[in-house]
Amino acid sequence: MTIAVIFDCDGVLVDSERLVTQVESEHIKRLGLELSPEEARVSFLGLTVTDTAARIQQRLGKSLPPEWLHDWGMWTALMLTRSLRAVPGVSAVVEGLHRNGVPISVASQSPLPRVQLSLAVTGLTQYFGEQVFTATMDAVNTCSPKYCVSPVTASESCTRGSGD
Repeated sequence: MTIAVIFDCDGVLVDSERLVTQVESEHIKRLGLELSPEEARVSFLGLTVTDTAARIQQRLGKSLPPEWLHDWGMWTALMLTRSLRAVPGVSAVVEGLHRNGVPISVASQSPLPRVQLSLAVTGLTQYFGEQVFTATMDAVNTCSPKYCVSPVTASESCTRGSGD
């Protein structure tokens, strides 16, 4: 029997949630909508960027300015590069699994560039390689030869090849 471990990124591998909700709160204020970091967390936790933007537009009652999403992404990236840390103890767990040959991957609702940035900033990229999957990826084209993770159903994994 092959065992694989699938990690969520935000809040599991990296301590990003408070940073991201701080950026969301500050950036949303520029639109005239007051939302504390805690309210942003409750409102947007687990949503994709598209779903978050739709929810913000709904609250505003109008479309977001064209540059708003780009600016939001850039401010988020800046905050992550300045302040992001791995969740305490997770590096040792990931390294131990990797060292023992347990297949590991990341499945996240966040955009792929944000997940890749988070892993790079925290030094975790080396353990996951190509095994990073997000909600916006095409599940059919994201399988490795050994095992695959569908970003749509991240709770399932499948084994391919000889009995590892």
